[in-house]
Amino acid sequence: MAVIRNRDGMVMYDEPRKRVRTLVRENKFHLCRANLRGADLHGLDLRYANMREADLTGADLTGTRLRNANLDGATLIGANLTGANLGEARLLGALLDNADLTEAYLYRAALRDANLSKADLTKADGAYADMQNSDLHGAILSGASLRYADMTGADMTGALMTGASLHSVHMEGALLAYADLTRADLESTKLMDADLHDAILTGANLSGADLEHASLRRAVLANATAGMATFILADLSDSDLTGAYLVAANLSWADLTGAHLEGANLQFAHLDGATPPGPGPLPDTDTPTPGMGI
Repeated sequence: MAVIRNRDGMVMYDEPRKRVRTLVRENKFHLCRANLRGADLHGLDLRYANMREADLTGADLTGTRLRNANLDGATLIGANLTGANLGEARLLGALLDNADLTEAYLYRAALRDANLSKADLTKADGAYADMQNSDLHGAILSGASLRYADMTGADMTGALMTGASLHSVHMEGALLAYADLTRADLESTKLMDADLHDAILTGANLSGADLEHASLRRAVLANATAGMATFILADLSDSDLTGAYLVAANLSWADLTGAHLEGANLQFAHLDGATPPGPGPLPDTDTPTPGMGI
């Protein structure tokens, strides 16, 4: 039986679990603005359900099928959505602070303006998701796949994103200060005007990424792969580029003041107008510069 109670213990639905799907399909399962704090909804089939502005604080939604559901403006603070299917679901402006979305399926989900601060999205699949202007500060996205997602203007300050797949993601103007992107895949990602100061990108893949006018002050890019990446007008002052692969990268007019470039490969890199790391000229980019301290 699917016994669903609200926060006051009042039984809202008491139906066989297999019957719930029929009620949803017939629009007889009314959850819009429902009070479902702490409700047990695990494993239910709630595809296409209208749960707009529902209060699901602390609810158990593990393994719940919510594909194409409408959760716009819903409150899911501290909810357990482990393994939930939220493919193409609407969560515009939803509150998901501290929610557990481990291994959740968020393919093409609409999470614009959603609050996911300190949420756990470990190994979640959010490919093609719309996360514009979402709040992900302090969130955990280790091993998550967000390829081709739109995270323009998102706040990921201090987020843990180790090993995340962020291939071709739109992150223009995103806030990534102090974020840990160790070994993350950022190939062809759009990071124009993004704030990555003090971020950790050790061993990250930035091949073909666009970081024009991005702030990377004191960022760690040791052993990062950034061949053919664009750093035009980027602030790389005091950054660590030790052992970085920067072949054919465009660093024109970039600020490299105080940057560490020991062992970096700058072959064929463009350094027109760039500010040198210290006294003396910029390195010769016609040949590799292994072991060269600049």
